[in-house]
Order: sequence, then structure tokens, then C-alpha cells
Amino acid sequence: MKKVKITWLLILGMNLLGDFALAESAEPNQVPTKQFKIEETGPYEGPTTWQDFESYMQERERLDQIRGLSYMLSGAVATAGGLAGYNSTQDSFGRSVYAIAQTVGIAAMGYGASVYWNGNEYDSLYGSLKGSSLSTDQKTEIIMRYLSIERRERERDRWIQFGTSVLLAVVNFSSAEKEKDPNVKGVLQFLGTVNAVFALTYTF
Repeated sequence: MKKVKITWLLILGMNLLGDFALAESAEPNQVPTKQFKIEETGPYEGPTTWQDFESYMQERERLDQIRGLSYMLSGAVATAGGLAGYNSTQDSFGRSVYAIAQTVGIAAMGYGASVYWNGNEYDSLYGSLKGSSLSTDQKTEIIMRYLSIERRERERDRWIQFGTSVLLAVVNFSSAEKEKDPNVKGVLQFLGTVNAVFALTYTF
């Protein structure tokens, strides 16, 4: 019964923290003034002007802090719940589950701290331009050039990942055809299928 209570408290705490993060990000006086959509993660897809990029980064920084704080609090709850559960039972399986919960919780805290203090992939660029003496037009030109190069690199990386996954799928399926051991054959077919699915995801 004690283990059940701890588990339910852990789940409840994480749900409450998730609701808190959603409520914070939905405050009416915090909505962005620009019409383009603000994403918490992923590449910037808005207009390539300094004013728009600056508005995006100001809102993105707020979202990163909320998301980072949410991860840290949720991780703390998971770690505390896992530690309490681990010390409350002698069952080997239960202790393993609680040990995993502690590991996941600590990892979430570390990730949250990184998001909260380091922000996103554009923070260095934004900070450099914001603190510079460049004119608005010059900042816009740099933003346009940077985003153009980033998109090309992202597209190139996508095709590299696609080709790698296709090659792995071909190698695994080819090896499976030659394999006599049914167990090994099944593993190779499974790996080939997984890599084929990965390759398919890179086409979207």
C-alpha cells in the first residue's frame, strides 16, 4: 500500500507540474505580438528581419525558462519519489523501477537546467547581434544569411541521415537473406525494418 501511495503521489506531482507549465505559457498578457507561430523547439521559420527575429527570441526565451523550470521541478519530484520508493521496499523489481525513476528524474533536472540557463540554438547569435553596434539593416542581413545557411545545412543533414538509414536497412536485409540461424535472421530483419522506418521519416 505504501508503494502504491508513493507511485500515485509521483504521478500526481508530475501532472500538476505539467499543468503549471501549460498555464504559465497560456497567460493572456504574455502572448507574442507577431502573427507567426512561436515554437518552443525546432528551427526558426518566421520572417527574416531583425525586428521579427528579436520578437521571436524574446518570446522563445520566456518559453525556454518555463520549459526548463518545468523539467527541473518534474525531475525533482521523480527523483524524490524514486528515492522514497527505493527505500520503502525490498522487492528487487520494485527497487529497479524506483532506481530508473531516480535516473530519469536526475536526467530531467539536468536537461531542464540546460534549457533554463542556456536557452536554444539561436541564443548566441541573438546575444551577439543584440549587444552589437550594427544597424537594424545590418542585423537583418546577418539574420538572412545565417538562416539561409542553416536551412541548407539542415536539408543536407536530413539527406545524409536518410542515406545512412537506407544503407543500414539494405545491409541488414541482405545479411538476413544469407543468414541460416532463424533467431539471428529475425534480429537482422527487425533491424532492417527499423532503419527503413527511420529512412521514411526523413522524407517528410
